[in-house]
Amino acid sequence: MARLAPPRERILAAADRLFTAHGIRAVGIDAILRESGCAKATLYVHFHSKDGLIAAYLAGRAARFRERLGQDLRAVADPRERPGAFFDVLGALARETKTWRGDALLGAAVEGCVSEPAQAEVLVEHRQWLGVLLEALAREAGAGDPEIAGRELLLLHDGVMAQAFYGNGALAAAEAKTAVSRLLSPST
Repeated sequence: MARLAPPRERILAAADRLFTAHGIRAVGIDAILRESGCAKATLYVHFHSKDGLIAAYLAGRAARFRERLGQDLRAVADPRERPGAFFDVLGALARETKTWRGDALLGAAVEGCVSEPAQAEVLVEHRQWLGVLLEALAREAGAGDPEIAGRELLLLHDGVMAQAFYGNGALAAAEAKTAVSRLLSPST
């Protein structure tokens, strides 16, 4: 007989599925409780509120993205290829999940989650982490001005995420990778 996951994990898994499919603001607590098979009191014991659940969902999404990205980037031996490999990861995510609508954290910011402090903290920290990572990738790749190149890579990321919302994430990621090679190629 299969054991049920602990209630906290079931609630987070249900929130992840529903928020990803329908958006954060469109999903009510009752839908999450039905999906998870948990009681309202259990949700409040673990998360205190829907806002607390959203913050935990966003933190989990950020952690999973960082782990996946870290694994994939460590597999790229040549640092000059890592900025492009970043966009390969985004393209792979788009191909693996037919309903992928881009960065859940960026989507949450668009939905207004920045107005709740715990959610805003997760969103701002993730965005800063992403900026630092992309600048580091640009620096390791030999960009003349890694700070500017990092910001440009972040803009490319955001463009891929916008296209992912419309179902064009894989193509946009491939085009962004091509743009990266032009952006970081030495001037001739």
